[in-house]
Amino acid sequence: MRARTLAALCLLTALGSRDVVAGTVGVWPGSGSCSTTLQACINAQGAGGAVEINTETPIAENIALPFQISLRPYRAWITPEFASGFGISGNFPGPFPSPVTINISGVKLTNAKVTLNASSSADVFLDVSRMQFVSMGSTAAGIDVNLSGTGNQSVRISENQLDVVAPSLVDAAIGVEVFGASTSTAVEISYNEIRASQPGDGWGIHGMAGGGSTSEFRIFANKVNGDFARNSISVTEGMFSSTPSSVDAWVFGNMLTGGEEEFGGLSFTTAYGSIVARAVNNTITHGRGLTITHWGGLTPEADGTTSGWIYNNLIAFNRFGLQNMVDAGGTASNDYNLLWQNTSAGLHTPGAHDVNANPQLDSQFRPRLSAASPARDTGDGFIHLFQGGGLPFVDGDGLRRLAGSAVDIGASEYGHDFALSRDSTSGTHSSFALGVSRWNDNAAQRLFATQNFRVGGTSISVPINIDYFDQWFASTANGSNLPSGASRLAVNVFAPYATTSSQGVFQHIANGSNTLDEGTQIDWSIINNDADAFVLFQQSTPFGLTVTPDPVSLAYQGTRWNLVTSTGIPFVFGASGTYWNLYSQARSAQAFTVTADVSNSDSSQIFLDHPLLNNQPCAQIQVTRLAGISTAGRVIDTDYEATVGRHIIYSDLGGMANGVSYNVLVLPPQIDQCSGEFPLFVDGFED
Repeated sequence: MRARTLAALCLLTALGSRDVVAGTVGVWPGSGSCSTTLQACINAQGAGGAVEINTETPIAENIALPFQISLRPYRAWITPEFASGFGISGNFPGPFPSPVTINISGVKLTNAKVTLNASSSADVFLDVSRMQFVSMGSTAAGIDVNLSGTGNQSVRISENQLDVVAPSLVDAAIGVEVFGASTSTAVEISYNEIRASQPGDGWGIHGMAGGGSTSEFRIFANKVNGDFARNSISVTEGMFSSTPSSVDAWVFGNMLTGGEEEFGGLSFTTAYGSIVARAVNNTITHGRGLTITHWGGLTPEADGTTSGWIYNNLIAFNRFGLQNMVDAGGTASNDYNLLWQNTSAGLHTPGAHDVNANPQLDSQFRPRLSAASPARDTGDGFIHLFQGGGLPFVDGDGLRRLAGSAVDIGASEYGHDFALSRDSTSGTHSSFALGVSRWNDNAAQRLFATQNFRVGGTSISVPINIDYFDQWFASTANGSNLPSGASRLAVNVFAPYATTSSQGVFQHIANGSNTLDEGTQIDWSIINNDADAFVLFQQSTPFGLTVTPDPVSLAYQGTRWNLVTSTGIPFVFGASGTYWNLYSQARSAQAFTVTADVSNSDSSQIFLDHPLLNNQPCAQIQVTRLAGISTAGRVIDTDYEATVGRHIIYSDLGGMANGVSYNVLVLPPQIDQCSGEFPLFVDGFED
């Protein structure tokens, strides 16, 4: 039974702040300046400093931020929480001698907001990530950002979870306003999960420009569910100003589902300025559809325009379908959209490649594509060649956007498969059948496996080989026997839906032409010359051939990725070579690298702090070891620590030195399925 060292970890680091000089890091509650209030601790750190919160006791303070500060949890297994009604604000009128830089992450607020206002001539950088917001009753909660400065302004709001109400016409779960002239303003709102805790008159996400501003909004991979009367996502121009503004809006891969009152949807609204809208691959159901409008009641009458593209959107079961007409400023081109059973089709010129058929969703309120969906492989992939704004080429789940023969219509690509397999073979054995019948007739399937200690109750310190003989098996790479008692090996298995190497899967064969000493060099065009490529690997040497028995890691050397064994151990391959499955995709919130450091690990394990994994014990992840600080191979498993609600990467060969890195893939469809619900996608009125 593995030892748990969480309590010891909490005691190892001295509590308190370091000597108070500019840019110090304080731990609160602690000693010295951090022995009283959180506000006092924040004030003491100086410009560019940070405060790490080391308590989960509710904090009864309203915090006012200085112009440069980071506020975060002390460790990856802590979620600091403010008492109900207490929030975090920052007001930055300037001028300041250096940029305004705010980073807030990992804190929970109830019936309160993070409110940031900046009107400085200095540059502004604001980051609010991995926060939790909850509304109790009709009290608003969420994130409000107001920018009216003249310097470069940059905002990132990502991976937050909000279960909130937006009660009034000016409320939003996430709202960002850009007002007045600025040198450059870029706003990213991505990977947030938002649920309307009850119907309200405000927005889910609202990006607003006015007062002659010029801004870029990148709004992608968000999931918004429930009755937001002003729409799930809106990008607006000129709400409180007659001075024309211009907005560049990239709205990609969002999944928007209304509620019982059929509020919600995606809209673009202008007064006298312009919006260039790239609305691509969104799923919109049970709301108001996708609409382009003018503000009403203005004098003179609004004459702004919304141009751009409306492509690959799934718009079904809404009050309206697609509203894109010149009289309301709509000059965007539209095509390759699926429209179905919208109460009103909406006024627009149909595209030549539109699909008018039942999208065959899992349900209207769980709007993922089923196997029979006509939205599969019928989108326009060419439109993504013009993708800009810094958006990664991923779907609304943060997984590969192209997973079949063509891009799917809607937010999420269909087909990435997964299963949990557990050894049930009797007697002494070194392999077991995965037992997934849908893969049994496909010897060409590329599979990836990671040990799951939580389910199996055991792990092995040797690598796993996945091989095929009438069906798929998991085997020990060195032929050693598997545990055969009450605790049996369990593995998370991932089956990417792809058919060619250009779609993210590849098989490398280690042989005499590419292998020397402890390494074998991979030649795969989509990862060559890319030291930052996200890659998973899995040995899958066919049954009966020589298998590489040693632990290996991924290492980037020169211009190529390599598989390397422990230092000095020759890479073993037989006469026919050893076979290695590879998977690659763009990095995203679900495809990332974690590195062991003092904030998340001890000598043998890394605690993963991820909003989709936290408090979800059934989540199944894939993990690949990177060579990092050494080329020493390692065997790892994954586990779940229920006392802190965190998943763990555990080293089965001992030693997890700081600086060791792993690639991690999180599968949102699997988490939705295993948890019995879409975590923020259930309203109690499912069909």
